[in-house]
Amino acid sequence: MNKQRLDEMADNPNLVPGIYNYCDRWCERCTHGARCLTFQMEQAEAGQLPPEAHDVNNAAFWQRIGASFALAREMIEEFLKREGLTLTAEDLAATAAQERLDHARVKKHPCCRAAHAYIGLVAAWFGADDDAWLAKAHELEQVAELRMPGRAPRQEFAELRDAVEVIRFYQYFLYPKIARALGGRLDGDEFGDADGSAKIALIAMDRSLGAWSRLLAQFPEREELTLPLLVHLEKLRRAVEHVFPKARAFLRPGLDEPAA
Repeated sequence: MNKQRLDEMADNPNLVPGIYNYCDRWCERCTHGARCLTFQMEQAEAGQLPPEAHDVNNAAFWQRIGASFALAREMIEEFLKREGLTLTAEDLAATAAQERLDHARVKKHPCCRAAHAYIGLVAAWFGADDDAWLAKAHELEQVAELRMPGRAPRQEFAELRDAVEVIRFYQYFLYPKIARALGGRLDGDEFGDADGSAKIALIAMDRSLGAWSRLLAQFPEREELTLPLLVHLEKLRRAVEHVFPKARAFLRPGLDEPAA
């Protein structure tokens, strides 16, 4: 996509500026696509890109990423020129050095370390016992065949699949969002970006905890694995709420407040 086309799309009065900054990027489940520039851009490109452009192992994917970065750079350079600003090599080097320092500090924060540990805990839970999934599938098949009263196997399967999708989707989502929130706090957070990032991380944890509770009900025999994971995630949620006490009250554009 070129800059002219992007400018034309951005002029759409129905779009909510910045709505994509504090969402969970789960576009398939989002009801605000018509008001999101990022979603509209992706939809516009979807029909123009070959399948290999979506494959991370294909050169076409990285060419598309490179084109996106080139477009971003073009827009930044245009903004600097319009505002009469210049960036020297020394400015860029100093910024990069500060970013490395901040990133190192963020990685050591207890919330980031707990979010990173959560990734491994989830992977361990799903990789612990494949027989449990086969047993559950067999159970639901028998329930369907016997038409057991009080059981709805199709609904149970749908709820199980949804719980797994929620957990897996947010498994890798928490760490970067919490890191961004902590990084924003280090930068001074003049516009509340840290609270916005922390809020969507909290929402993701809320949904994940609900999904884990459903899995615990479906797999009571795995209680010894599930309960410690639930406790870990709940502690992380409380820690983020403690570090960002205003996050829950943050109003995300277009998501928590009506569009202007």
